[in-house]
Amino acid sequence: MHKKVQVVDSKAPNTPCYEWGTGCLAWVLSTGAACTIKEELMAPGTREQLHLHKAATQFFYILEGSAEMYLDGERFFLTTNQGLEIPPMTTHYIANNAENQLRFLVITAPGEAQVDSRAGSSDSNIDRENLPE
Repeated sequence: MHKKVQVVDSKAPNTPCYEWGTGCLAWVLSTGAACTIKEELMAPGTREQLHLHKAATQFFYILEGSAEMYLDGERFFLTTNQGLEIPPMTTHYIANNAENQLRFLVITAPGEAQVDSRAGSSDSNIDRENLPE
């Protein structure tokens, strides 16, 4: 049986959205066993908590603005139309140190539901471990 095909619009009122950090938003565009895809928006001067994923690989792709990515203590600069893959067990965070908003896609594989079910928990962040700064 095939999954129903539908058009996804991050600005549609029925697209799941949540706020994280201060002034940051995430729209869940697709979630399944293979991968989870989110569009995220970060206000200027914001950053994510240092963390790692135990099993998931993530790919960040910049749609608008510029980002600073920190991976195992190394800094990478990404601008529009650039991406970066983060393997499991890599400490990382994304920061928007620019004066303009940052908009990007983050693709997590396997999907969050798959990682969580393997761990035997319904906690949606079971694969993520926040680390001290």
